[in-house]
Amino acid sequence: MHRCSLLDFSAISDWRLKEEYSEMFFVAKKIHPHSQTDRKRFAEYFSGKDKSILNNYPRLTDRFSISISDRNYFNIEGAKQSKVLEIEAWNGYSLLKGPVTDKTAAFLERILRLLDGKHTISQIVELLQRQFGSIAGEKELVIFLRSLDDMGVVAL
Repeated sequence: MHRCSLLDFSAISDWRLKEEYSEMFFVAKKIHPHSQTDRKRFAEYFSGKDKSILNNYPRLTDRFSISISDRNYFNIEGAKQSKVLEIEAWNGYSLLKGPVTDKTAAFLERILRLLDGKHTISQIVELLQRQFGSIAGEKELVIFLRSLDDMGVVAL
């Protein structure tokens, strides 16, 4: 327990009320979903010792829905078209919603279609590089997929 005073103006005026609050502090340990083996496989990949991580079949989880849609905006300057990326949690709560460029939308649409559990990471890299060139590097894709896995969007 820790007591603290909020906006203590008693030094300015004796008639000022002093608000006092009780705060509780606690410690929580976050349980990481990755096993020691998973962490070791990623470490070995980035150290150049083992590329077996590229044989994983990543897939989207059912915890989120991701959509890319065309929107028409109308204002005093006229009509404007854009693509909008939206990520929703399983309960329908919108986590992210915002415009993206056509190139970004095309890249995301392609990669999201490939996260079906039927393509290995190395196959996904090859297909993306064929379509987008050097924008889709192997290590960058592994980092991207790992971060999506950490968030629960993708299962490796």
